[in-house]
Amino acid sequence: MRGVIALAAALSLPEQLDDGAAFPQRDVLIFLTFCVILVTLVAQGLSLPFLIRKLGLAAKSEISEEERQARRQMLLAAINKIRELQSTEFSGEEEALVDLLKHYQQRLEETQMAFGTRAAEVVNYEQYRRLESHVRAVERSTILRMRDRNQINDNVLRVLERELDMLDARHLRTHP
Repeated sequence: MRGVIALAAALSLPEQLDDGAAFPQRDVLIFLTFCVILVTLVAQGLSLPFLIRKLGLAAKSEISEEERQARRQMLLAAINKIRELQSTEFSGEEEALVDLLKHYQQRLEETQMAFGTRAAEVVNYEQYRRLESHVRAVERSTILRMRDRNQINDNVLRVLERELDMLDARHLRTHP
């Protein structure tokens, strides 16, 4: 919408004056108006991100050290639970447990580099889903324990719980 009024004013200039003569430099005025609008939009558009960063107004996308440590402990607890399950009650589901273990190890590696998860391909989705649900419960209990011990604050707890909720919702939506 920016510049519309200026362009409309330039375009509303008559092509001819009252005496029938052509309006002097009408095309040049329209062209210059268009150029000024374009330059101001481009210059402001390109300089705004730089200005926001320089003024410190940008929201930081980095996760805090507290959140990274909580995420790491949560994932380590899940990995330990998967390893425990491999040697006990779920011994008939080795393929799904191996796949689930790889998934959680990948997430743990990503906490060292960047935030995010990658979905793994699964041979037997039902086994995977049941085991993942079991392990996600361990993740939830780990972060709740950490909050109860004042190792993490409520904000970190909410972020991690929301992430687990989103993972649960994604699995329910794609495979009801």
